[in-house]
Amino acid sequence: MSRIVLIMLVVITCLALFPVGLVCATTVTLNGETLQFDIPPTVENGRTLVPMRAISEALGASVIWDESTQTVIAIKDSTEVKLVIGDAAYKNGVPVKLDVPAKIINDRTMVPLRFISEAMGCTVNWDDSRQIITISSTDNPAETPPNNDDKSSKSSQQNGYLAVHYNKVFYITWTESGTKLKGEFHSFQINNGEIMSAQVPFEGTKNGPDISITVHYQTVPVIDITGSIKHGVLNLQYAENDELTKFTFRPSSLDDYTKTVDEVKKTWQDQDIYSFPGGSMEPTIPAGSCIIVKKYQNINSLKRGDIIAFKYPLDTKRVFAKRVIGLGGETISLKDSHLFINGLEVPEEYLPKDLQFSDYGPKTIPDGMYFVMGDNRNNSDDSRVWGFLPQDLITGKVIQIIDNTKNESLK
Repeated sequence: MSRIVLIMLVVITCLALFPVGLVCATTVTLNGETLQFDIPPTVENGRTLVPMRAISEALGASVIWDESTQTVIAIKDSTEVKLVIGDAAYKNGVPVKLDVPAKIINDRTMVPLRFISEAMGCTVNWDDSRQIITISSTDNPAETPPNNDDKSSKSSQQNGYLAVHYNKVFYITWTESGTKLKGEFHSFQINNGEIMSAQVPFEGTKNGPDISITVHYQTVPVIDITGSIKHGVLNLQYAENDELTKFTFRPSSLDDYTKTVDEVKKTWQDQDIYSFPGGSMEPTIPAGSCIIVKKYQNINSLKRGDIIAFKYPLDTKRVFAKRVIGLGGETISLKDSHLFINGLEVPEEYLPKDLQFSDYGPKTIPDGMYFVMGDNRNNSDDSRVWGFLPQDLITGKVIQIIDNTKNESLK
């Protein structure tokens, strides 16, 4: 009996240490050296997860953890990798689809080993016969010959930094002569299928880590920018219309800028980003947020509960976002702050509890039309006011909400 009890204790201990569905992985090596982790690698859906800080620091990257947004960032040279726990991943601001997202296991942030390693320029291989994962890096600081250039090279030092902000890409480059700077500012943006790009010169000064530059357009100063370089990262800010805008740039090259522009073009060819100043969708979409909208490839995939963007029927130059409540052919009614479709009550769990709103209907929605409302039912210009929404005015589905007041993604 004691032997059975011992076996059960071992099984229970293993289940406590390793959540169900995760299987212990084997050895991981980097450039021939075995890596040691305080939490063993695990496998989920064929993907090996390892502790983020341990693998990133082994690859020479620094790690930043943001508890408020549940986001972890690894930075190495011109590469920034960002993962949101249980959600999205980004490389240099460009979204990357992961089969298994980052997650917390035993108070450690576990991330896909292959994604992190390859994002940092390494190759990853699996030796099935020996059950070993090998990581090989192409750069080895120990083998890099020292730079014996004399200090006079500072007078012609070339600097380049890259920043990506969703559908926008910025690149700044300059040469230094003493404390004086002279360079160019490159910008690229794609929205609603339209591409805007610019390349403008600037002049400035650099005193230690602090930078001050003035961007010109046709020799006319148009904007003053200040910032500093710390730990290899360039932080810039400028004031416009009493609002302070900040950007973080990573060391990079003009070739990286060109490649990133191509990646952003592909990512945003079927997506748009809009500012959402009003509060008609609060609390789901806070006033002042931005929304990312993915164009529908098949409008028939639209379903009740989706938040969609569409051209406002009374002024098609404006874009609204509301929630789909009723579909073509259905009879809709609102009574005692409850939704009824074809006479049956439909729960609306996305609404605040005890929200009270006016009765409506019953009315039947024509085919090819939709009934939409804002979640802030008492402060929303929607189908109750201007009628049913024609299908051809719908631009896409809201796939991400960015709360600019907190600088975080809500969806």
